[in-house]
Amino acid sequence: MLAKACDPDIEWLEADVATWHEPADVVFSNACLHWLPDHDVLMSRLFDTVKPGGVLAVQMPRNFDKPSHALARQAAGPYASVLPVDPVQSPDNYHRILAPADVDAWETTYIQRLTGDRPVLDFVKGSYLNPLREALGEAAYAEFQARYAADLDLAYPKEPDGATFFPFTRCFFVARK
Repeated sequence: MLAKACDPDIEWLEADVATWHEPADVVFSNACLHWLPDHDVLMSRLFDTVKPGGVLAVQMPRNFDKPSHALARQAAGPYASVLPVDPVQSPDNYHRILAPADVDAWETTYIQRLTGDRPVLDFVKGSYLNPLREALGEAAYAEFQARYAADLDLAYPKEPDGATFFPFTRCFFVARK
């Protein structure tokens, strides 16, 4: 992504966001920070790296409490503990964490129109379910997938045209220094 985004007038830096602390004019994250814990500490630390006049801009999925994720934990039974936990807080909590900064924070839900046989399963198995697949092994993971897919079919029924609507909630905030 950096190779495509590179502009000769901008210095781009690739680093591990969990430990990074270099001063920056803009810190931007799109769908990354929801995998990291301790948002009270993380967001404060990231905002501390922002230079005066700079911005911390963040977008994170906030679906851990939705059926796509809750049903996975339920179907995983005793293996649910290997699935990622939800560190994402409400928009008002990001106001509190970053106070007294100038913060705009909001949440929105996009309705994605997915196609395919089991599109919600396909959507979450590429990221959220990876630790479970590794923990279970292929045979047990296939059994899990069958149980989970049946639950998803009830939670996200197909439309008459065969598409599936998948509400996907996102949390956004922009903090200015």
